[in-house]
Amino acid sequence: MKKMTTAKILALSLIASLLLPVTACKKKTGTGETGRKTVVSESDPYFTISEIDLPIPIDKDREVEGVFIGESSFVGNSVVITYDIRYLTSQEEQDEMQKKLMNGQEEEYLKWYEENYKHGKKMFDLDGNVILDLAEYDNAENRIIKIIENSGGERFAVTNKIQEGETILQKVNDDGSLVKTMELPVEVNEGSDVLFLRNGNLMISDFGELYLVSSDGSLIGSAANDEFVGQILLQDEKYYGVGNHYDPEDWDQNYSYIQEINSQTGEFVGEKHRVADTSGITRGQDGSYSSDVNGITKLNLFDSSKNQEVFNWNFSDYNHAGVGKAYIKSENEVYFLSVQETYESGSKGENRTIPQLKLLRAVRAEKNPHAGKKIVRVGAFDTEETASEIGETVIRYNLDENSLCRIEMIYYSLSDVDQGSGRENPEKALSDKVSLDLLSGNGPDILMGFSWISRLNNDEVLVDLNPFIDAADGTGLDRSLYFDNLFRASEVGGKLYQLPVTFTVSGFVGNKDVLGEKDSYSYQEFLDTAKALPDDVTVLPEMPYKDMLSYLDYTEFVDYGNNQVHFDDPAFERLLEIIKTYGSKKTHEQLASEYEEIDESRPDASAMFREGMLAFVHAGFTNLSTYARVKSDLGDKIVFCGTPNSAHGSMCAKIRLSMAICQSCKNQKEAWDFLRFVISEEQQTGMVVAGKVDDRSMPVSRKAMTEQNQKIRETNQVIVRAYASDPQNPRDEAPVEITEEMTSELERIVESIHVVNASDPDVFSIIWEEAQGYFADQRSVDEVCRNIQNRAKTIVSER
Repeated sequence: MKKMTTAKILALSLIASLLLPVTACKKKTGTGETGRKTVVSESDPYFTISEIDLPIPIDKDREVEGVFIGESSFVGNSVVITYDIRYLTSQEEQDEMQKKLMNGQEEEYLKWYEENYKHGKKMFDLDGNVILDLAEYDNAENRIIKIIENSGGERFAVTNKIQEGETILQKVNDDGSLVKTMELPVEVNEGSDVLFLRNGNLMISDFGELYLVSSDGSLIGSAANDEFVGQILLQDEKYYGVGNHYDPEDWDQNYSYIQEINSQTGEFVGEKHRVADTSGITRGQDGSYSSDVNGITKLNLFDSSKNQEVFNWNFSDYNHAGVGKAYIKSENEVYFLSVQETYESGSKGENRTIPQLKLLRAVRAEKNPHAGKKIVRVGAFDTEETASEIGETVIRYNLDENSLCRIEMIYYSLSDVDQGSGRENPEKALSDKVSLDLLSGNGPDILMGFSWISRLNNDEVLVDLNPFIDAADGTGLDRSLYFDNLFRASEVGGKLYQLPVTFTVSGFVGNKDVLGEKDSYSYQEFLDTAKALPDDVTVLPEMPYKDMLSYLDYTEFVDYGNNQVHFDDPAFERLLEIIKTYGSKKTHEQLASEYEEIDESRPDASAMFREGMLAFVHAGFTNLSTYARVKSDLGDKIVFCGTPNSAHGSMCAKIRLSMAICQSCKNQKEAWDFLRFVISEEQQTGMVVAGKVDDRSMPVSRKAMTEQNQKIRETNQVIVRAYASDPQNPRDEAPVEITEEMTSELERIVESIHVVNASDPDVFSIIWEEAQGYFADQRSVDEVCRNIQNRAKTIVSER
């Protein structure tokens, strides 16, 4: 078998491994289900979840530089984990040991290395007890590649004797001893898939290769396929290999597929069946499963309507952020592996993440403790951080005896539409899916994180939240406690459909030396200013037309409340003129290729800006720390003018987390109770204190932002002092000292915002398709605007 490249190992490591016995499964319920439950009953599934520590032996007397959890998985009713611990050593010590290694003092170097870099591999039972410390078998002479299990529940270790170059299959006895079973005729890597067939034979796969090995170690058959990624799935007792078809000339022809494997010969046979992304699909002992942010589903690889829900996180009150692989012992008992992160400051003030591995035991309760509560379903846009950011808040609400309802989460993902018509434009396909769910009345009651879909902002789909905010019965909000300008900026026709919760800031930054103090521009003012610049001043760094279109607020020409468009407005012509004049027809790939050909990097926009050679740059920041970095990079003579619009622009708030109540929601009072809970000062501040929004966004609560800024400044002061004492340490970047003045500046910028980022994938596609003729001087701006107006009018009016 060929050696694995690092890239291949990393790619295959994304494929998790679920070892799931046969269990009773329920039909999967989805966002399109009709006649769904609206009240929790005693018979509804509910699981209590307990945590069992799987400890990593860290020396508490030493400072840790990093802890890394490696490949960890269930092998039947046991758990195998791998980990690495790196203790902090000085740069001088590292340099000294490198010299000793170069001078032939290998033993001394290896002794030092083993003291400071610890690698471990352990096997635990489902109670968290160590069954076997595999480290003694996993050494320089004998490496354990992986632990596998046959259909009878016996464990085997695939080991590699380094010096002999042998790959051996060894049985793992109950006492932990290893007994050689056979020598394998092919090499096995960490990324290889090794599975026992029911007849005792082995199937071994890797990128591009598949082997069938008999129970006596002889090679039965093999197959080579350059498109095979090494992943094997199971459906109706047949095995299927996963392939990726790649066509560099036609990206629309890139797709994943599965193809049957003949278990008698090891050959790929039959037709190729297209599938969506398979990285989240794993093989159990009775089929293939997906484990995602919603729960566990047994899949039918050929007919998704026959998928069966096994476990849903709404069956519990547990924050499942960081939860990965699973083992289903029975329909009443499910186990999960969870990597939870703790944060601590190092000696130089840097924040370090220390992972903790936990085994979760989920046991079905006799009765659902929330019986009688109304159910409000939240449809969330599934980003990497959504569950982490909001999970604890949802649980606190659900466990609060004063809450008016029980929240159930449903996650929409781009991967749900990454096939068929959704492959070319998954954002548009997801937007269509959400819109259809809502208009049909079968969607969620609350939308979370969908402020980027502007087409939803109308009375037919969403509820105006302003009356709830301004209610005088004690259920409203005190606008003075929030950045109310962000609420107002999010309004459409005076109505607030999607309530901002957290946000980031972006927009054009102007050079005060070149432009003066002007802090906002209309489209016409931007054009007039740019045309009047000296010849030795560049307006903007080179950026593709498409990027510039996405930066500008094209959605202001869509009236979502009345389903009308206004792309015949002269201001829209000015928007297109800005893109044509100061954008680039080249793509990112073309720009990178050009600089590579002349062996140069792209011009440093920050340096050009500081030297007065550049009038505008596009910049963004997520919090006080990143704001300070932007200011340091660009210098003091900057003005945050934002992107232009038809009147006068401002910096743009990109709403990262938002909440909306759907018109189809039957329990709007209860839904608002949850929104009010999430947006409360207490919960917003709690998110900041827990570190959930520190690096990624800012809260709309003034008190919470003050807390956030204070935390950031305190950490910054420690880092600045540590750097000052050791400025030559190459691992440290010179920090920017954050001042009180910067804190006040950031607040003023946030308070000045009156534009929010919005998108409309349908409208964007029309503008982009039509405008390219104008950018290429093939059509007039009048003709292009007329075509955009007609096409967009049709799309918007039909919604």
